[in-house]
Amino acid sequence: MLLGAAVRPRNAARRTPPAAERRASLPPQITACNRQERAHNFRVQRFLLVMLAFVSTLWGHAVQVADRVDVGWLAVVRDNESWRVTHVERLLSPVKGSTAVIRKCNLQPGDQLLSVEGHSLAALSPLGMAAILEDLPFLDVRINVSRNSAPYLVKPFADRIAQENAQPPKFSLGQLPHRDAPAPGFTLRALDGEQFTLGSLRGRWILLNFWGTWCGGCMQELPALSHLAIHHRDELVVVSIAVNDDLATLRKFVEDQKLPYLVLFGGTMDHPTARAYAVQRAPTNIVIDPYGTVRFAGIGPQSLKAAVETVMEGSH
Repeated sequence: MLLGAAVRPRNAARRTPPAAERRASLPPQITACNRQERAHNFRVQRFLLVMLAFVSTLWGHAVQVADRVDVGWLAVVRDNESWRVTHVERLLSPVKGSTAVIRKCNLQPGDQLLSVEGHSLAALSPLGMAAILEDLPFLDVRINVSRNSAPYLVKPFADRIAQENAQPPKFSLGQLPHRDAPAPGFTLRALDGEQFTLGSLRGRWILLNFWGTWCGGCMQELPALSHLAIHHRDELVVVSIAVNDDLATLRKFVEDQKLPYLVLFGGTMDHPTARAYAVQRAPTNIVIDPYGTVRFAGIGPQSLKAAVETVMEGSH
């Protein structure tokens, strides 16, 4: 025993240190990471709440809807007969056997994406574009773009990661969904055992939310999705499809959270429904118009804003 150390009597209750003491006992790297994570989660939640306030005041005032895709690091919108880049940022890519690397994309806002490896992009649906954009960081491909009305041949990522990880695309350009193609149909089981068919909602705007109880970003979306389901049920139907989840865990979570919208059991990400909607990550948000056409595909919690804006523009 150390000289002068206080001795706790055998029967004395152990004192739980205050939160400040517990934080102080953690290594500085952990506390810094925790602070950054809390700050990020707060920013995303605040962003979604501001978005909902904006939606509540402007819903239905716009009259024209444009197809959109948002995969987090890159967002595009259909502009006449091509896809125009509206947002691009650096991408944090995992690298096998190493720490994640921040990578710079060579595309620029305003670029008109014309073709990839000689295949035109103009006729692709949002699902088709999402499949391509999700694969771009790990493909050594070239895209024909129009930049300031001049033609360019651009490698989206010209770094060593794209070269070392060069692999065949997961998509087949000849088989990707085309513009105005009907949304892939499906029949999935609800948590009460009833079978649900997408076609039963024909004539309504639909937000498909692919998520999981294991997904942190999905948890950030729950308040916004609940708000939409409760306050905008006349304009939009929220359908939540859980992937990579255990059915018992999913049932308990939905009961505990009292989610006010339809939750379906979607199996794994290899399930035909997830594959048909190009779901590779969660959350993934898909918007289907009343005519049964996919108008938006997005990945990540912040894609929910663009999904709702797509509905706003169309529900006038």
